[in-house]
Amino acid sequence: MAPTDDAPEVVCDAGPLIHLDELGCLDLLADFATLWVPEEVCQEVDAHRPAALTNPAIEVQRLTVEPSTSPFFRTVVRT
Repeated sequence: MAPTDDAPEVVCDAGPLIHLDELGCLDLLADFATLWVPEEVCQEVDAHRPAALTNPAIEVQRLTVEPSTSPFFRTVVRT
């Protein structure tokens, strides 16, 4: 199914990409307008199921994540 105009964009972790690819069910993610995938997650998926990121059924957008410089954030997540 193709995404609709009001389809949400989501940030995806490695687990769904790896395991849905193993099951041949990546097309379940096609309902989302865009799958934002952090670069670190792409590296993990590349190591286990590299074809998952190039599957024509889904639109994957690689996302570069910058570490926060906020003291509050660093305290909360204990980086």
